[in-house]
Amino acid sequence: MILQSTNIVSEVLFMGMTVLKSEKTICICCMEEHEVKTVQVNERATSKGSTVDYSATYFYCEQADEYYMNEDQMRENYNNMKVSYARIAPTP
Repeated sequence: MILQSTNIVSEVLFMGMTVLKSEKTICICCMEEHEVKTVQVNERATSKGSTVDYSATYFYCEQADEYYMNEDQMRENYNNMKVSYARIAPTP
């Protein structure tokens, strides 16, 4: 899966998925009640010609085989990407 915004291309590398927790709830993806996993995956983003790897958190629906995130996860994932980029970006 490749996610794209204005200047950032993010590629999700699902090979390293780690299950952080699992709870029975209404799944926003398939709209059914079942175990929804919270998973951590490795992502790679490219911004301003630099590529960074970082950890991102998603919900995973096994019934639809889909990953999705809420607003808090989106903010946390974006912040993780910015921190990783800051480590490799040259300082002015």
